[in-house]
Amino acid sequence: MTGMSNLSKPLRKYLVDADAFFSQQINPELCSYHDTNSRLCQPAISELIYAYSLAGKSVLSVGSKVGHEEVWFYRAGSTLTLSDFNEHGDLEPILQQLPPGDLAYYICDARDLEKERLDVLYLSSFTPDELYKTAIRRRNTNLFRYALRKMRLADWQDYRWPGGVSPFDALVSGMFDFGETFILQSYTSPIRADNKEYQRAILTVLRVRQALCSSTCIIRNIGLRPI
Repeated sequence: MTGMSNLSKPLRKYLVDADAFFSQQINPELCSYHDTNSRLCQPAISELIYAYSLAGKSVLSVGSKVGHEEVWFYRAGSTLTLSDFNEHGDLEPILQQLPPGDLAYYICDARDLEKERLDVLYLSSFTPDELYKTAIRRRNTNLFRYALRKMRLADWQDYRWPGGVSPFDALVSGMFDFGETFILQSYTSPIRADNKEYQRAILTVLRVRQALCSSTCIIRNIGLRPI
């Protein structure tokens, strides 16, 4: 599998041992990060897997880093394909030292991934989408409401998603056909998953792109009821 990102970095594919990868024993700092965060997110990810019968499915995760969420898909018997842009450069040295195996990990720009339709496309706290929604929110937030929120006199969740604006970053929209089920999850999203205007915007996009889109779309904030 080959490709070039917009920054002219060649796509690299590693086939590594999954148990060795998820143990993260090579880099002590990343091992600590993985262990701490995998324990914290385990209830939420396990609930997601159970609620939508995702155990044993094939999963493409974009922006995987050290897989502290993806490890629970692995424990549930899923076949994983992981990818990350690796902007900090700390992942590839680890992948190069791991024993060979069946876990595919791509170091690349998400736009360079070949179109391969799997059961699940999984995005969690995907930076381009978080930045996109934050920018939309800032441009459309009433300054008076913002001041009240700062003074804790109003709930920031009273925000309404603007009409005619896509609920997804263009990079996310371009990946819809990677999975039968599309999951977009967030810990710090500037917009709630159960915001009615946001839901309507999602449904509009899915109807327009119904020939390309996933058959199931799950948008969820950690700690909130998924839609």
